[in-house]
Amino acid sequence: MEDIPERLGKYDVLREIDRGNMGIVYLGHDPYTDRPVAIKVALSELLTDPDQGKKYRKMFFNEAHAAGSLTHPNIISIYDAGVEDETCYIVMEHIDGGKTLKSYTKEDDLLPLEKVVEIIFKCARALDYAHERKVIHRDIKPSNILLTKNMDIKIGDFSIAHVNKPDDTQTQPMGIMGSPRYMSPEQLRDDKIGHQTDLFSLGVIMYELLTGRHPFKAETFSRLIKSVLNDDPVPLGEFRPDLPRALEGIVMKTLYKDTARRYQRGMDIASDLSNLFDVLEGEGEKISIEEKFNLIKELEFFTGFPEEEL
Repeated sequence: MEDIPERLGKYDVLREIDRGNMGIVYLGHDPYTDRPVAIKVALSELLTDPDQGKKYRKMFFNEAHAAGSLTHPNIISIYDAGVEDETCYIVMEHIDGGKTLKSYTKEDDLLPLEKVVEIIFKCARALDYAHERKVIHRDIKPSNILLTKNMDIKIGDFSIAHVNKPDDTQTQPMGIMGSPRYMSPEQLRDDKIGHQTDLFSLGVIMYELLTGRHPFKAETFSRLIKSVLNDDPVPLGEFRPDLPRALEGIVMKTLYKDTARRYQRGMDIASDLSNLFDVLEGEGEKISIEEKFNLIKELEFFTGFPEEEL
């Protein structure tokens, strides 16, 4: 067990709130801004590992490098990073009482249809924002998407993200990385990846949130890999015949193996989901007029149009 430090840099460390493969997360307090923060601390035994220590350190600070420049309401904000007495840490936005989307990927605990559409809409916009800034997440999965108390979403854990800039390649973890259950075919083949890799992963999440099942049937890990590479997804109607056909079309388009047929941008997914809200009956919290207007402004077709015409 790691000893809980009393202080890291200018931040007070209060208590442990989470623990994972990449580090321990503590609840902290920033005395200068008087706000709670989450402090992720690298695992000392991995940092000092003679074989993997350097790689682990690179991956740990890659999160601050990749996500530190992103400012979006649906992406967890990175505030600071540093090293204190050989303790590596990253300071980020604290989501009080948040839980991940993983809780809602089971058949007996699915979210309402309208809420799923809203969540994926916001994820698609956030990913489009990151992609426009050359950041590819590479590990989009339910456990990396937090739900706040008011059911808003925050994408986190950019530890294996790739910043698509020539001068950044030496500072980033390379090779096959991610969670195989949510990897795109190009990731599994270790081919060149792009922003469509994240969109495929988002499609798998959308499928799970709607059905409580994975889109590719498999009893073993090796069979799962083969299915993702070679098989078509199981039609959603097999599990949810009540779903709108337009929604099934959106999900299936995210899961094409051929990137030329897959959605080209997250904003394209968001646009189609926005249109779907108009046909859903009994919808809950709707996407606001302002959000739709801002979405239209982002589309390449409308570049240069004055706001009055839009």
